[in-house]
Amino acid sequence: MNAATQARIGLHYSLFEEEATDTSRETLGLTAAVDFDRPDGSFTLGFAADDTPDGTRLSVDFGRTYTLPTGSLSASIGLTRGTDAELYATGNLQMRYTLPRGALTASLNRSVGPGSDDAEEIVTSLSLGAHNALTPVSNIGVNLAFVRAEEAAETTDITSFGVTYDYALGPDWSLSAGYGFQQRDDAGGSANASSVSLTLSRTFDFRP
Repeated sequence: MNAATQARIGLHYSLFEEEATDTSRETLGLTAAVDFDRPDGSFTLGFAADDTPDGTRLSVDFGRTYTLPTGSLSASIGLTRGTDAELYATGNLQMRYTLPRGALTASLNRSVGPGSDDAEEIVTSLSLGAHNALTPVSNIGVNLAFVRAEEAAETTDITSFGVTYDYALGPDWSLSAGYGFQQRDDAGGSANASSVSLTLSRTFDFRP
């Protein structure tokens, strides 16, 4: 194809093994997409097929990406025929807004894919993020996300929040601190966990 049109194709293989019943399930998949470059972004046409023991899962989608003076915007819409012969609507919306010293990001996504034992799982997610440089050598980032996974009659909700702070100690050394919180709600009840991290790192340059 030419410089303004690109094609991508891929194959994947997965194996599910269950020790309790000593059974295994194999899935073979194909993905393909064509990208059309435009002066203000690109168009994308995509196709995917998964061959599972329960049947074939087929997906098609159309996407559009815009390059804006203040950031970027991308959206896609698609349709998936599950192994249960049902049709599911899918879609994705992503936004990035550039600030003088950072950026704001947001994304909304709905996808359909294999859950446990290749059963259809609908995943809806929403995430918001902010990144800002406090000084020339330090910056802070905040992220909030919500994910809902629906499989058969079971629904699982996961809410997470995170804050990171990075500080450059010099040309080679950097310090990073972070805090994260996650809550999970499902049929079995609710559970939450929090974490604190502190990382000191150094980069090395190797010259011949």
